[in-house]
Amino acid sequence: MMRRFFFIFCCAFMVSCSAVTPEPGVSQALARERAANISDVSYGLWFNLLGLPDRVRSSEELTFTVRRRADVVLDFKAPEGSLLCVVANGDTVDVDVMNEHLVIPREKILKGENELVIQFMAGTQSLNNRGEFVYTLLVPDRARTLFPCFDQPDMKAVFNLSLDVPQNWVVVSNTAVGNPTGPLSTYLFSFVAGKFERLEASRDGRTVSMYHRENDPAKLAQTDDIFDLVFDSLDWMEEYTGVPYPFAKYDFIVLPDFQYGGMEHTGAMLYNDRRIFLGPAPTTNELLNRASLIAHETAHMWFGDYVTMEWFNDVWTKEVFANWFSSKMIRPQFPEVNHTLSDLRSLYAPAYEEDRTEGRCAIQRPLDNLQNAGLIYCNTIYDKAPVVMEMLAEKLGPEKFRACLQEYLRRFGYGNATWDDLIAIFDAATDENLSRWSDRWVKKAGMPEYAAGPDDELVDGRYWVPNLDGKGYGWYRPDAPSMDYIMEHWSGYDDTGRMSLLMTLYENSWHGTLDRRHFVEWGSSRILQEPNALVLNSLLSYVGSEYDRLDTPAPEFCEALRALAADGARSPEQRLLAFRQYYGKACTDEQKAEVYAIWNAQQPYPGLVLGETDYTGMAYALMLDYPEKAEETAALQRSRISNPDRLETFDFVSRAASPDAAVRQELFDFLLAAPQNRRPESRVLSALSLLCHRTRTEEATAYILPALEALPEIQMTGDIFFPASWCRTLLANQHDNPEAQRIVEDFIASHPDMNPLLVVKILQAK
Repeated sequence: MMRRFFFIFCCAFMVSCSAVTPEPGVSQALARERAANISDVSYGLWFNLLGLPDRVRSSEELTFTVRRRADVVLDFKAPEGSLLCVVANGDTVDVDVMNEHLVIPREKILKGENELVIQFMAGTQSLNNRGEFVYTLLVPDRARTLFPCFDQPDMKAVFNLSLDVPQNWVVVSNTAVGNPTGPLSTYLFSFVAGKFERLEASRDGRTVSMYHRENDPAKLAQTDDIFDLVFDSLDWMEEYTGVPYPFAKYDFIVLPDFQYGGMEHTGAMLYNDRRIFLGPAPTTNELLNRASLIAHETAHMWFGDYVTMEWFNDVWTKEVFANWFSSKMIRPQFPEVNHTLSDLRSLYAPAYEEDRTEGRCAIQRPLDNLQNAGLIYCNTIYDKAPVVMEMLAEKLGPEKFRACLQEYLRRFGYGNATWDDLIAIFDAATDENLSRWSDRWVKKAGMPEYAAGPDDELVDGRYWVPNLDGKGYGWYRPDAPSMDYIMEHWSGYDDTGRMSLLMTLYENSWHGTLDRRHFVEWGSSRILQEPNALVLNSLLSYVGSEYDRLDTPAPEFCEALRALAADGARSPEQRLLAFRQYYGKACTDEQKAEVYAIWNAQQPYPGLVLGETDYTGMAYALMLDYPEKAEETAALQRSRISNPDRLETFDFVSRAASPDAAVRQELFDFLLAAPQNRRPESRVLSALSLLCHRTRTEEATAYILPALEALPEIQMTGDIFFPASWCRTLLANQHDNPEAQRIVEDFIASHPDMNPLLVVKILQAK
């Protein structure tokens, strides 16, 4: 049905000796050596997806140019027996297969142009097989699990793809299948194939296609809004950068249970369905998050795809601009929103989440091997880095900052660059010593701590009320009288001030410099008074988080949630935010019975609009609250779900809410038994959160050691965010459990040789 590569039959090969013995993964030394000697790389790839077996029959035609004759090392991490045949420049080759590499001996390599023809069985670690559809996800070094390649970001290549697929499937790739791509790093090569519906929209001569599996008419009614966000983001980036969209097309695929929010493959953008198709009454935060996500991935077309980091230690140089630009792009789309307040919630808050832990890390970190590149990803590069970049933008001024970024794109377009390349452009535009600034904010870990100093202005000469404009970054530590003053007068400050001070109070409650129960009681008393939906969202989240850490419940918090959710005079959004907290926190028999009645009859308080996601979440909570009704609760909720992808997710996750400890243990053991049992990862994390629910602390404590022992395998077989998410979910309710903390500390102490980057993930969750 599409172009296929045909190759001569070649016999089985023998392992031969070579001067090159590469280490597992992709070392920086190997990457530098290859980049210096090899250029003009092109991949012709064919995959047979008919029948979707465990391994996929595949062929590859690889061409490249070498400056000097030497052994050529290809990266290929696949099960034994996956390599079938290699022909180098017309000759069948005896190939060394060692340490996740193929070594083509120098005597088979020509100075100048070379061609390799390879038959192999493609690995499926990164070919996500969901039955009715498959998709690749190759970031950061997973292309080598799919096909032999030079799997490093600074060896950009042209890709030409051919697939055999069932007749009723559609295929989406970086370009139209059969057409060559522009220069791409291997991690950006992508294809999706399966049963999808296609929608199309056009604006000003540009056409964008969306592929989806949604069957809810209410969700599909949002497509005009979704397309508008895409077009607005493209227009904004083109205008700001002065660079027209640099790739062949912009299509996107909305995937059920996709591992991330999105992934920036050129021409085949992937999005998580729950982030794109929202419920019947989306909150301001959900709308902002969807717009930010689309803006983020669109910004990557310029920062990440058009100009790519040279090595993954600088992966933050693409993520910083994706988030920095997204915070700017959504402003005209939401003119009614206080965007300084929004940035506090979306950037500062998650940055603090890591910077307050023992696992705090620098924005830029060393990386010796790409097999560890996934562990570089964290809130620090996504959220702290844009805060730091805004500091730099303010130093230079908006026009000079923009001119520097445009120069960066002109100089390195379709190529690769480092942070040092970029900071040199900035440095030339100012008299300030930006290298010193970079050392302080980019290359060192942690956040500063502030207490009132002699130059600080004090209220009534006694009380320190810090960071009212929200622009400072750090842990502000007012003394006890000042914190009491802030809590008493908090409601009188503007929206930005309230948000910033709320974050300060929460940081001090988390650190123990403010009594936790006092914070919860104070927050509970403010819930019914808070008028701003974004501030309310954070207030509920922060107070709810500290509520979960109390030794005994605080019924006044749950009652405040109930009162707001039932208050018909408040906005639907405020009521929905409160209700979503309420059904998971309800602590008295009366409160739980009310939640059950609302769920059972699907009749919420008058004027409160709930969607399928809300009722599904309530079902999980009620299975915990009413174990004797768990089976009938699951059966009823199951009957309400019409989408087959969401039904499959419910069937998997609901096992974790079972009242039968044997069922839960069986599920936990299943997750550890094999890598394929931990896919899709978002589904697994939902199940793990129920297994480790705050009401099951003792049982969950027993999971900690085996779950941590599985971490090295999870890192090697899971996607980039999974090790951190696994640790956070596992330990989310164990911060104040001495036994759990002892297990974690003993585990770290007894594994001195564990990858330090992996230890950081544990410490960030601990």
